[in-house]
Amino acid sequence: MRPRVATTPSPALPEVGTARAVAAPPRPVLLAVAAFFFLYVGLEIVVAGWIFPYATDLGFDASSGASWLTPGFWLSFPAGRLASIRLTRIAPHRLLAADFVVALAAAVLLGVAGDDLALIWIATVGLGLGQATMFPAMLTHAHGTIGLSGATTGWFIAGSGAGSALLPWAVGQLFDIAGSEILPACVVAATLACAAAAWNATRCARRAASTLDVSSPTP
Repeated sequence: MRPRVATTPSPALPEVGTARAVAAPPRPVLLAVAAFFFLYVGLEIVVAGWIFPYATDLGFDASSGASWLTPGFWLSFPAGRLASIRLTRIAPHRLLAADFVVALAAAVLLGVAGDDLALIWIATVGLGLGQATMFPAMLTHAHGTIGLSGATTGWFIAGSGAGSALLPWAVGQLFDIAGSEILPACVVAATLACAAAAWNATRCARRAASTLDVSSPTP
């Protein structure tokens, strides 16, 4: 007599809803946001790359602490982002506006600091704090309005890469023509251009959001 082997049916696979296609944002919107990242990353690298040569041309050497301006600028980024943790409830476009107020004030201070190293330090750290949350704030705004995908973020990465290469090079050419004293004016101009690009990008993204069907996968 052969033993009976109890069998149980295999569990049915759960039905997985098909994700609805996310409509691609209009190209002008992608260009507007990419233009912001072009200017933002370019401004960031301009300050980091040229602030120490600027201080050196003013007569400050490494023994004066000027060589720590670049590290101080970069260290202000994590400090600014840590401080912004308590600001997560603020709408991204409002956070961007506050960031630009801080960054523009710091850029103007750099222009009036002259050869006062203490003021140059305050301006440098202020620029870092002001720029610290611009990138994540714009990404958050873009995600909440037009949605993010591989193709979408590819535009943003391309803009960032182009800005990091072209703007520092352009400022270097101006250094050769007009001298290092041109840096504060370049930083102010780039900050204003970046603010205008941010305003245009957020405006375009909000306008496009009303026509895009950005939805999560159907359960």
